[in-house]
Amino acid sequence: MAAAVTVAAVVAAAVTDGHQGVTVEPATPRTGMPADSAGQIPDEPTDDDVRFLDDYARELGLVMSRARGPEPEAFARQVDGPGPDVRTMRLSGSAHDGGAEVVLRLRTERTRTGWFGSVEARYRVSACYRWVLGESVDDFRPERLSACPAGPPAELGRAPVEPRLPDGLYDRLSGGLAARKGPVTPEALLADVRTLYVEAARAEQRRGGVRPERLIDVDDALDRHSVVVKGEAVGVSVGFGQECMMVRAAAGEIDVWVPDRISLQPGEIGCSASAAAAPPNARTSGG
Repeated sequence: MAAAVTVAAVVAAAVTDGHQGVTVEPATPRTGMPADSAGQIPDEPTDDDVRFLDDYARELGLVMSRARGPEPEAFARQVDGPGPDVRTMRLSGSAHDGGAEVVLRLRTERTRTGWFGSVEARYRVSACYRWVLGESVDDFRPERLSACPAGPPAELGRAPVEPRLPDGLYDRLSGGLAARKGPVTPEALLADVRTLYVEAARAEQRRGGVRPERLIDVDDALDRHSVVVKGEAVGVSVGFGQECMMVRAAAGEIDVWVPDRISLQPGEIGCSASAAAAPPNARTSGG
């Protein structure tokens, strides 16, 4: 991780209006075109140039806010590279401890046109923006800085492999729980789901040689918050984030399903036992 800068120092450099922090540079020469084909480079950015960068930063912040985190690299990987338009300049903190700080340099090519749409100038504008991303989906508003941090862009490294639910889990839950008859206690249902989860994980490891760390550990997939009772229904959520299945037992019947992706996005119902016990009307079956 790149050396962290203090939050106070970066906040002191933040600006909220005007053209501060936005610089104008020569455009990248185009293949086969003379170096002076870009025309006269303007001395200052226009209001439209600044507005374009600010809007771009807001869009990137929204994309980053949908990452799991908690480390700043996880947020930055959502938008950094492979082209030169977005580069990560600083990373510090954690979403679980005061916020994950991400500073990005944005750079984009712009043109100014003259009479009849002729290009008078082709140039690049750039600026650096700062975010402090936490556990709230609303933590995505950027601050434009008066200057970019010194030094080269930060190295993000390779993204870690996200663990997932075992293959075949849906079929095991559907088949293994269907034999249950009569009232179901939350403790008994959770224990049955846990047993079937372990069986599915072990079966995949024997079948394909998958490493245990590639699968969500049973203790992470099913904890004390994974079961809830609502009225006469018992709900169990299996997994977290986008890796989620749900089980509901009510009126002597047991349903197993995979929630649709939209409902698992930040700010939606999420992968929770409450959602399993009282599911929305729309859901997709199958694994």
